[in-house]
Amino acid sequence: LDLGQTDISIGSKEGALVSASGKAKNLVVTDTGISADAQFSVTASASDLGRFSALAGTDLPELGAVAASGKLLVKGAELKLDQLKINIGATDQPTIRMNGMIVTQLHKGSTVSMSYDVAVGDLAAALTGEPPGYLGRVQGEADISDIDGSWGVEKFSLKSSDTSLYNVDIGGVYQDKANNDLVKVNAKIDINDPQGLGKALGIDLSGYSAYHSEGVLTGNDESIGYTATATVGRSVSTTVINGSLVNGKPYFKGSFELPVLYLSDFGFNPQESIDEPLEIDVNNKGSGDIFSKQPYNLAFLNSFDLDFDFLIDQVESHGEMSIDSVNAHIRLKDGDLSIDPLKLIFEGGSTDVVFRLQASDTPAF
Repeated sequence: LDLGQTDISIGSKEGALVSASGKAKNLVVTDTGISADAQFSVTASASDLGRFSALAGTDLPELGAVAASGKLLVKGAELKLDQLKINIGATDQPTIRMNGMIVTQLHKGSTVSMSYDVAVGDLAAALTGEPPGYLGRVQGEADISDIDGSWGVEKFSLKSSDTSLYNVDIGGVYQDKANNDLVKVNAKIDINDPQGLGKALGIDLSGYSAYHSEGVLTGNDESIGYTATATVGRSVSTTVINGSLVNGKPYFKGSFELPVLYLSDFGFNPQESIDEPLEIDVNNKGSGDIFSKQPYNLAFLNSFDLDFDFLIDQVESHGEMSIDSVNAHIRLKDGDLSIDPLKLIFEGGSTDVVFRLQASDTPAF
């Protein structure tokens, strides 16, 4: 079967519109599938991304106008959407730009290869409704495929640009975890100007020192591990977490170690005085309850088990605090959370604190 010039449109100009124009020959339809030799030009447009929710079968965020185009090529049992370009947002400065291709092989699977470029501040404003300051852009690439039977991210990368406030460089592979393939992700994050970033986000980060971290996530379908070092000014910490399945439930074991905590790196300045006096309303009787009776949903504590050590060997506070070190053992088992002990070392003594929280049942009042 041959098709001459064919024009197809789905949707409406007022909502979401998808159009295709082209020719096809040697079109064969059998019980096992379809093969052809065809080439179509494809376009898609909408006044807002949310207009595609009905076609996509899921709720899409309202990120602005959409303009997309590509070449649909069919050769035998292979379908390729090539030269794919997608812009979301303002025409002159899109919030999201994507380029790539999608290849589908009948009875074998699909491969998606895309590059992207995102304006971070514009995306945050569209999602939250609160425009932040300029936050630069992030770019990267991603290859996704289900050729081996299940979807997996064969490789991806994400890097920041056009800003001196921070630097993000994340990349790695996540290849079909169901088939025990390797998971490896490297991450590097720098916040060079905490005060400037805080101003852009509307958060007070005055007094904070520059932040730097490097970490690597590795694993397979049986276990996962994460190791990272982080630096805030002179304070350098190490985090190690290993996870596995124990009796069908995720179990994590790890530690956080910080040899010296310099409180000045986190905005603590003992030289600053408090100018505003503390005001207490003696006529306010309050609710009569020391603790709120409002229930909190802590059901997530039943979804995993945890064994974690938290250690700060030395606290440097310019003599303004008497705590010298902090050592805590955190354990979560079947919804029962315990910190036993939480040891605080003071000048000339120590204190052990025990904390327990049972999230397996809802308390009655």
